[in-house]
Amino acid sequence: METPDTGADDVRWALDDLYADPDALEEDLASLEADATAFAEQYRGRIGELGPEALSEALDTLGALQDRLGRAHAYAHLYWTADTNDAERGALRQSVQETVDRIQQRLVFFDTEWVALDPERVEDLLGHEALDDYRHYLETEYQRKEHVLSEAEEKVLSEKSITGKNAWTRFFDETLGAARFELDGESLPQEQTLSKLYDPDRTVRREAAHAFTDGLKDHLRTLTYVFNTLLADKASTDRLRDYDHWLEQRNLANEVDDETVDTLIEAVTGRYDLVARFYRLKKQLLDVDELYDYDRYAPIREADSTYEWGDARALVLEAYGDFHPTKWHRSPASSSRATGSTPPSSRASAAALSATGRCRARTPTCSSTTRASPATCRPSPTSWATACTSPWLASSPFSTTAPPSRPPRWPLSSARCSSFSA
Repeated sequence: METPDTGADDVRWALDDLYADPDALEEDLASLEADATAFAEQYRGRIGELGPEALSEALDTLGALQDRLGRAHAYAHLYWTADTNDAERGALRQSVQETVDRIQQRLVFFDTEWVALDPERVEDLLGHEALDDYRHYLETEYQRKEHVLSEAEEKVLSEKSITGKNAWTRFFDETLGAARFELDGESLPQEQTLSKLYDPDRTVRREAAHAFTDGLKDHLRTLTYVFNTLLADKASTDRLRDYDHWLEQRNLANEVDDETVDTLIEAVTGRYDLVARFYRLKKQLLDVDELYDYDRYAPIREADSTYEWGDARALVLEAYGDFHPTKWHRSPASSSRATGSTPPSSRASAAALSATGRCRARTPTCSSTTRASPATCRPSPTSWATACTSPWLASSPFSTTAPPSRPPRWPLSSARCSSFSA
């Protein structure tokens, strides 16, 4: 099937909303480090004695610092993702990460001092109108009280993350970014290969699935080691922070209690039959004798509309405008900027959102090529390498600091490959 020309082939991240160039980024980081040092000198050891008005003023300053940190990190990350094989871009990303981490260490005292306050003092402060804009942020931070370590310990964890979790995450991204998969005489990157799983032609889908799996075999040991190391790192951090179970940190961050999550899991796992019913119906609609993993994303009928880049971009921005008209300009394709502010609880600035309004076009990615109800959809004989490394390989599943990232999802150990009911 011939790929239509959408005009998106040369679309790349437009990062001028963040910084004009890398030199401007480095100049701002130098200024930011000085401002963070001044903030720490003014407020370290004093958070507990601040009144509501003074605390609100401190939060204003902290929020501005965090927004600038998010802006710097977003620029370096997106600049690097445009070409993960470029050593210069990789060096800039690493340098920015180290600088941002160093600055964050100078600001960590705020959280440790806040959670050290007595509940009565916290309740009294949050009752004042001066802190209305920050009440939710302060409440959610205080809920982490039992899991926040001392300032010195928090600094050590932050420092070690650069050569630990963050380093492994970057290695994962670069490994998959450089990987190529042989399909029909072409050497394709991951996302172009996975996009073939949405092709109406079953032969194309099957060959793409086999090519992807065959290509992953070359990286099986490496990617498995990365995932197992990241899992061990999380387990270690959870123990140090005294979390009761592996989901507690995520549930706190999502502001949802464990019981609600357990209820959701039970509701989903208790009705796997609904998914099996869906796949039985899809098998009938596709008119095939047996449904394989590469049939999961097969269109029931071929799309009769094609959108060029400008039209698609305008459509997406319009949809975001409906969700939050004060955050997104409902503008034509020629202009899109994000507005609004980001509270200190966010680690990415509002400016970073504007970059996503003019982002590089990406082909669709698949979630998994092996997860299905065994009763109605079984993996092809050569697809198991995918399950043994990572069901989600479109981007780093452990990167949580800057777009475009995704939350963690079911990494598997190489020692245990099993089928899943979905």
